[in-house]
Amino acid sequence: MKLAAQDDTDLSALIRQALDFAKRGYREILLCALIGVVLAGYLVTQLDRSYRSTIRLMVDTPQTSPIESEQLSATLLESFVEGQVYRVEATEVLRMVVERENLTEYAFFQSQPDSWVQNLVSRLRSMISPAQPERADEDDAAEMDPAVARAVRTLRSNLSVGRESNTSVIRIDVTADSPRMAARLADAVAEVFVETRARDQSQQAERMAGWLDTRVTELQDRLTSAEEAVATFRMENNLLGPSPDTLLTDQQLSEFNSELIRTRAALAERDAAYRRAMTLMETGGDMQTLPEIQGSSIVTSLRSQLLDIQRRELGQAARGTTNPRTGQISEERAALEQQLETEISRIVEQMRNEVETLEAREALVATVLQEAGGESGEASRLGVQLRDLERRAAAYQALYERYLSTGGRAEEALSFLPTGVSIIDPASRPTAPVAPPVRVIMLFGLLFGGGTGTLIAFFRDTMRKGFVTARRIESELGLPVLASVPQLEAGQKAYDLAVSEPFSQFAEAIRTFRHAIGVASRRKQGVVVMLTSSSAGEGKTNMSAAMAASGLTAGLRVLLIDADLRRSGLSRLFEIEGDAGLSEILAGQEWSFDEDTDALELDIVCAGVAGARHADLLAHDTMVEYLDSARSAYDLIILDGPPVANLADAPILAEIADAVAFVIQWNVTPRDVVRKALGRLGAQHVRGVVLNGVDFKTAAQYGDSYDAYVQIDPSTAGKRDGAAV
Repeated sequence: MKLAAQDDTDLSALIRQALDFAKRGYREILLCALIGVVLAGYLVTQLDRSYRSTIRLMVDTPQTSPIESEQLSATLLESFVEGQVYRVEATEVLRMVVERENLTEYAFFQSQPDSWVQNLVSRLRSMISPAQPERADEDDAAEMDPAVARAVRTLRSNLSVGRESNTSVIRIDVTADSPRMAARLADAVAEVFVETRARDQSQQAERMAGWLDTRVTELQDRLTSAEEAVATFRMENNLLGPSPDTLLTDQQLSEFNSELIRTRAALAERDAAYRRAMTLMETGGDMQTLPEIQGSSIVTSLRSQLLDIQRRELGQAARGTTNPRTGQISEERAALEQQLETEISRIVEQMRNEVETLEAREALVATVLQEAGGESGEASRLGVQLRDLERRAAAYQALYERYLSTGGRAEEALSFLPTGVSIIDPASRPTAPVAPPVRVIMLFGLLFGGGTGTLIAFFRDTMRKGFVTARRIESELGLPVLASVPQLEAGQKAYDLAVSEPFSQFAEAIRTFRHAIGVASRRKQGVVVMLTSSSAGEGKTNMSAAMAASGLTAGLRVLLIDADLRRSGLSRLFEIEGDAGLSEILAGQEWSFDEDTDALELDIVCAGVAGARHADLLAHDTMVEYLDSARSAYDLIILDGPPVANLADAPILAEIADAVAFVIQWNVTPRDVVRKALGRLGAQHVRGVVLNGVDFKTAAQYGDSYDAYVQIDPSTAGKRDGAAV
């Protein structure tokens, strides 16, 4: 929380300093801003007005070749559109626009002496804008007529072509010196671009059609040769089959393999049936259970007859009668049984014959298949050659048909060839100029002038040699500012002003100084106060006289001593030069003070007529004794001391005085001179600094507050002064 509070304090202080700086330098800032606006206005009047017209074109993405059917990829599409952008800016297109619109007759497109303003703008523009790479087609301009080349260069510099985002739309901006000319040139550039694109497409289509015709004839000859080679190879190698894609040897092998498989299956089936029949016959089993026997119609008929006879026998036996018919029935049954056995034997013999036949057929098919397999190697080699010839012929056939259909499309393209460009936004007629940018230039002039004024004000503040604010004195010197004394007007005297106008701002500042130095009322022991400065002319003598007058008005007994034995400024101020004074006292002359007097009048000791040994006189013990005697008779003893400079006088007096006040001329005394003087004087002896000759209005612009130094109401003067005493 403390850190946040500190940050807020620093920020508020920074803001206050910025506002104070603005108050100080507002005159320079406003003046320079006004000058910048005036210069910008003059610049606007010197620049030519220009207008911009815009036209938008939709560019289709045609196929680069009639035999291509796939769409362009995103990368190729972007490259194509960018290529069309460069094509609009081509020298050939611009030259055709120049010649068609007769631009060589317009002054805007011909050589004109540029004014210094235009030259300056051109240089600034070249410094701000990056250098443009040279175009490859700019060399063609060297071969043109100079007037045409100049018009082409001017048109190119006033032409802007770009792609709208990631679309196939091209934006063309043309700038000219009039709205009508700008729109006219935009239309002309678009028309010439469309014409050149249509011409190039037509030439490309014609070249493509001619190439396709030649290519189709060549492919037709190759296809005929390939088909003849296939037919000749088939006949020479006896590779004739039911279909053009099947070899005779391959067909035979396939049929033999199938026949062998079928024969072996039938043989296995018939052999199994025959072996079962033989097993039943040998074991005495029921042969009639065999499927082959059950399927015989003869066996079925015999079995039916046998069953009928058996039923009759059963009928005779049931009646128990015997007659000749019974014997006949038995003979018929025996005959039928014999026929049935004979038929079964015949069927079994037939099964054996079928097995033998299938075995022979199997052997025959296997032999034939083995003989045919011997020829398969040669047939395979011939088959490979034949298939290679057939593939080559098929490839020529497909390519021939493709080019034949493409040739038809090329012929159609020649009869109806679109340009692939459409105007989606016609050329606009500008209503307001785009150049010069009046608002931008005026704003730039305002900002540039204000910035220049700010720099001047900042430079002025930075180059100030003297102290302006009490805050800076305290931060750099480490000493408090005891008082800030206002600057006197011409003809005013410090002593008279402090006496005659005790309620003035000047008198209040002197009273503040007196209180700050520690002299506010009568004391049993007087206070010796020395005023000094870094060099002569900083107002310490007037300050001493004013402080003495302030003490008198407060009822103090005051002794004012001119301790500057070299210049005697205080003696000249009170016109007592040449009288015996401090020099004579220090040289041995007797002195005396009336310690019981209560008279409020100023006692002044002039410098006297000193010799060459000023420092020795001041360093004598007599000076200490004299001041000790004065302390008992006066409440305030003021030493108008010599400036520090490079002399030893001021440091000697600083050792004797009770308090030392260092006078600095506001905004005059150099800061480095003050620091050197305080270093010689000894900062431990200095009570504080008095800032003299302050211009409060100007100082208030640096953030210092001087509200205490206001005109005092005379009705309250007695109370305030009494309180001070």
